Amino acid sequence: MQPEMNRLIEEARRNIIEVTPADAKSRIDAGAISVIVDVREPAEWSQGHIEGAAHVPFGQLAGVAGQPGHELIEHKQEPILLYCAHGVRSLIAADGLKKMGYSNVSSIAGGLVEWTRAGLPVSNSSG
Repeated sequence: MQPEMNRLIEEARRNIIEVTPADAKSRIDAGAISVIVDVREPAEWSQGHIEGAAHVPFGQLAGVAGQPGHELIEHKQEPILLYCAHGVRSLIAADGLKKMGYSNVSSIAGGLVEWTRAGLPVSNSSG
């Protein structure tokens, strides 16, 4: 991995809470997460995602997160959980949201790969 990417990842790890898939599922089930955001690309999303997640690809997140009226802005101070395939993009994305003033963001460690490895449910619906 390039040194710049390593630096971004390490900085994000210092700033963002990474939760295990089991902890994420418990928080979701308890209603303790306001918004779940899948930052993977459309082809990845179509292969399956966490039920109830919003799909905002990584490259579009900063623009969407600053757009008045978007669901994310409405929940800027509430718990937001991000995930991707392996947990790297979502970690960096969560750090970016925090720098934009989002106060309660976290990322699923290991992403959807670890989520499915833990036997947690994945939806293939478009919703």
